[in-house]
Amino acid sequence: MQTSAAWMSDTPPLACLSGLGHREALQRLRDDPAARAEMTASPQWSAAHRWADQWASTDQAYYLALRRGFAAQYDVQRGVMTLSAAERWALPERQPGRLSYFDSRAATPLRGADIGPPTFAGDWIRGWMADLERHILPAAPTAAAYAALMTAGVDLLTWLANHLSQIPEGVGAEEQSLRAIRRAWSEFAPPGVSRVQTDSIRRLYLGTVANGHRSGRTVGIVQWVARGRRIEQARAVPQLAMSWAVAVDQADPAIAMLSRDALKRRQKTIRTQTTRKLGPPSTQPDLEARRAGPTRAVAA
Repeated sequence: MQTSAAWMSDTPPLACLSGLGHREALQRLRDDPAARAEMTASPQWSAAHRWADQWASTDQAYYLALRRGFAAQYDVQRGVMTLSAAERWALPERQPGRLSYFDSRAATPLRGADIGPPTFAGDWIRGWMADLERHILPAAPTAAAYAALMTAGVDLLTWLANHLSQIPEGVGAEEQSLRAIRRAWSEFAPPGVSRVQTDSIRRLYLGTVANGHRSGRTVGIVQWVARGRRIEQARAVPQLAMSWAVAVDQADPAIAMLSRDALKRRQKTIRTQTTRKLGPPSTQPDLEARRAGPTRAVAA
């Protein structure tokens, strides 16, 4: 049985999008996690899901159709757009056989309840990078470092979304939970010109715990966030903040290619600058974060 786009005109627009034109509403859905949560919890979600799942030829087109369909509702119902025009806007690529980035890299299709991680992976990584720059990094990452971190981060979150069964304890648990990710690292590591670069990116996202080190170990951003923490809270753990700052700096392939002695000098400078940005040490250090001990596991 075919489904139609009539749900756009027959059901009330999301409250958070009421009064917004379709482009402004789409931007809200891209930028606001609460708006996306309202979308998936809405009464018309099932009809929207069936409609997008039927007509979208790729996962990427499916995600786009859902967001655009909900974004167009207000304009459809006030006569700014016809229903057919809204459907054409929501489904710009209905050519069969075209594979999206997510289709080609995913182990299994991601639809319905699994929409979150792969769809918004880019938003999450951009948000993490913005928080790092605001709270931790002594200077903005170079363009080359940012590009490498974005690519590897999106690939990592997409892999996680498709392989949660391989991480039974969740990525917020102890070291053993990250071993499956470490073994698969080559699947989404950037094509770095230096092992220093790829190791730095891995350290930023997965931490030194995944490397098996027993002294001076730090968690990565994925594990940190999975434990319900904000990047800003890493300011209370200078060792962790400095590790992240050095990792971001060395994600630039030009920097990663420096000699061993030059890298050591640069790392020392980055640590010093990061310490200055962090300011006075906290009087109540986060002991749990320092030892990276076990907490309740939360899946990414």
